[in-house]
Amino acid sequence: MKRFIIRDREAGNIIDSFDTFNEAEKKLKSYEEEDKKENIYSENFYEIYDSKLDKAVDECDYIRNVNMIFSKNGNGFVTTKITIPVPWAKELGFTEDNKTAKLTLEDKKIIIEKIEVRNESK
Repeated sequence: MKRFIIRDREAGNIIDSFDTFNEAEKKLKSYEEEDKKENIYSENFYEIYDSKLDKAVDECDYIRNVNMIFSKNGNGFVTTKITIPVPWAKELGFTEDNKTAKLTLEDKKIIIEKIEVRNESK
C-alpha cells in the first residue's frame, strides 16, 4: 500500500493512496473542487493519513517555508545555510554521529539524501 492515503475524516473510508504527500494533497484539492461544482462540498470532509506515522497529517508536517542564511566566513567569502526540522532529519536517518548528506540540484530543486560513509580511520 502507498504511504499517503486520502480518506473521509468521519469513517476513515479509503478513497485513494499515493507515494508522496504532494501527490495526495493535489488530489485532495481536486476532490474538493469537484465536490464544490456538484454542490456537495463539506469542509474538512477529506483527510490525508500517513500510514507510516499512523496519523492524519497536513501540510505543516511536510512543507516549511524557511529563510536561507547568508554570512561571510573568516576569509570574507559568502556562505549559506538552511536549517531543516529535526523530525525530517531523523526521518532521513541523520544523527549527530551520522550526518553526511548528498545534495543534488535538479530542475531548480535541491534534493537531500542521507548517505552512509564508512569510517576509514581503521
